[in-house]
Amino acid sequence: ELEHAHLNRIIELSEKFMDVPMDLADATLIVASEARRIEEIATIDPGFYIYRDVRNQYLNNIFI
Repeated sequence: ELEHAHLNRIIELSEKFMDVPMDLADATLIVASEARRIEEIATIDPGFYIYRDVRNQYLNNIFI
């Protein structure tokens, strides 16, 4: 469930990765992984490898 703090983080990530750009789905995956302390994700987005979480770590995409 998204909370107000999560929405702020989505905005923060969207601004940080504005030059990529990051869409809502990408930002939501990052925020969900941070909230649940998940280090592995499943996405078919070929550009997702660019993004890092709040710990400045890349998420492991199990599809790649």
